Amino acid sequence: MLEPEYFGLNGPYALLAPAGEEVKQNLRWPRERWASLAEALLAQGVTPAIVGGPSAREIGRHVASAVSEARDLTGKAKLVQLAGLARRTRFVFGEETDLLHLLVAAGPPAAALFPDGDPLELKAPRGASPVVLLHAPVLAQLTASEALQAMRVAGGFEESPRA
Repeated sequence: MLEPEYFGLNGPYALLAPAGEEVKQNLRWPRERWASLAEALLAQGVTPAIVGGPSAREIGRHVASAVSEARDLTGKAKLVQLAGLARRTRFVFGEETDLLHLLVAAGPPAAALFPDGDPLELKAPRGASPVVLLHAPVLAQLTASEALQAMRVAGGFEESPRA
């Protein structure tokens, strides 16, 4: 139950961790951007896996319906399983949530979305690998291609994860 194969993840994958409905809409990345990022990852040979609690299910379902090869794991994995997945992932991409901090602490490279004005030096997730922080006055201004570039900078497309 701790291996990626348990969740149908074979080969390279990335964990996408959107914030759920408990976060104000203007502080979240639009679901269309998540789907665009999932498509871009598949074009790179990386399977996108959307993770989060029940409040992130709407985004997980949207991405999985827009990109059939994406894996919607929202509300399906326990925290220990998510930490195990994070240890083997190519990288993590997500919005500022407690789950993002857990995933990054497991060691993979990451890129994280933060709204402008947050004290980044205090709230930035920390792990063994690089973490690139993306921020804008409105997160919707950030594109999927910018997210993909941040993942490259963090080392997410290296042959084997660092964790």
